[in-house]
Amino acid sequence: MKSHYRVVVIGGGVVGASVLYHLAKLGWTDVCLIERSVLTAGSSWHAAGGIHALNADPNIAALQAYTIDLLSEIEAESGQNIGLHMTGGLTMAGTPDRWEWLQSAYRTFQSIGIDDCRLVSVEEALELNPIMSGDGLLGGMWADREGYIDTTGTVHAYAGAAKKRGAEVIEHNRVLELNQTLEGWEVVTEKGTVNCEHVVNAAGLWAKQVGRMAGIELPVSPLNHHYLISDTIPQLEDIDFEVPMTVDLEGFTYLRQDQKGVLLGIYEINHQHWMMDGAPWEYGFELQQEDPDRIEHELTLGFERYPCLQEVGVKTWINGAFTFSPDGNPLVGPVPGKRGYWSACAVMAGFLQGGGVIADQNQAKQLRQGCVFRVKDVADQPVDLKIGLRLGGLVRADGIGVPQFPRLAPSGLARDAGVDILTREVGEAWFEEGQVILGRDIAVEHEVGVAGVVEGTVEGAKGLV
Repeated sequence: MKSHYRVVVIGGGVVGASVLYHLAKLGWTDVCLIERSVLTAGSSWHAAGGIHALNADPNIAALQAYTIDLLSEIEAESGQNIGLHMTGGLTMAGTPDRWEWLQSAYRTFQSIGIDDCRLVSVEEALELNPIMSGDGLLGGMWADREGYIDTTGTVHAYAGAAKKRGAEVIEHNRVLELNQTLEGWEVVTEKGTVNCEHVVNAAGLWAKQVGRMAGIELPVSPLNHHYLISDTIPQLEDIDFEVPMTVDLEGFTYLRQDQKGVLLGIYEINHQHWMMDGAPWEYGFELQQEDPDRIEHELTLGFERYPCLQEVGVKTWINGAFTFSPDGNPLVGPVPGKRGYWSACAVMAGFLQGGGVIADQNQAKQLRQGCVFRVKDVADQPVDLKIGLRLGGLVRADGIGVPQFPRLAPSGLARDAGVDILTREVGEAWFEEGQVILGRDIAVEHEVGVAGVVEGTVEGAKGLV
């Protein structure tokens, strides 16, 4: 371990390893990842590892699509097998509103370049997944690029590819203190003190504690999440293909094949928080006792949707914690008032969205630069607006002109120096070639009215470069 790095990434899960990889890919080799235990210790090792493109927010869907494309690249680059099973995937609708939403989402995906999906009838869905019951279903969406991966192998692939590009991974070294300095940050660890320009909090279950080391109270909390792995299912022994990743949102379940059984995961209605102040430091490869009574309703729906589960036993229960933000979206970006401190937390679908925390090179560059844009109000007076890097408000521009996503999905209210970021459609937005803007909406309300035109590109960026 050296005494100085440009960036120190804290946390050796999939998100930290992805951040390290993308920084190294952009040419920043003077970067390191510090992990208190070993890579994957925390949430990554027990994650279900499902990957799917569909998301209610088209911007998140685009980030998920990027991550899916990235997986085969990091496998080839690192030489680490990630156990990728591209089975394809189904998302089923059990109500008229859900079916209408799926049809709308399909058109949205077409408009943003996700063209490997199609709408399917119930009959076709049952051919694709013969262990599923069609009772109550109205239709579904099929996506080619869905399936599952080996979570441990994937984390090591990100880390291995980063190391090949010059980054450093330091295990068995807990961070004890963070002290802000004029030059950046002093990171006090069990193995000594490191100085750096920037710190990235990718600490997962320990994100709360790592935030408090810098005087930051992050709105994150671990929640328990169940899935089960069944014994061998005779029907699966009789077919010559893997059943697809299948999501039944009305039934609050997702399913994928696991050898000749299945993994059934639960979207839990009666949520259970766990260690809201952060996991104990010695925690890592432990699990919580399963609590089937708490998820009885969801289990019943799952066993009705897949009747074969009623005929076999449960081989393994997993009840482990993942870190969530209040709205379920990743908490990503620079922390106001703490220059050089970056959050990469609450990415609860880490293997699905982890590559998109920084995403492609343009987005990674944007994350390094910070986001200070010049905005004009209606009185033609310039307003400096710093847009937070809240994942899910991504607008991609392939060249000078209107961005690919002409309409931005509304988010909550963000505030910086008295300027409100509103949840309304942008009138016009013109960007320099390759530019990426993160932030749900760039229309702003100033004391003289509403403005909706961004001029130029990043000005006076105060980020990592």
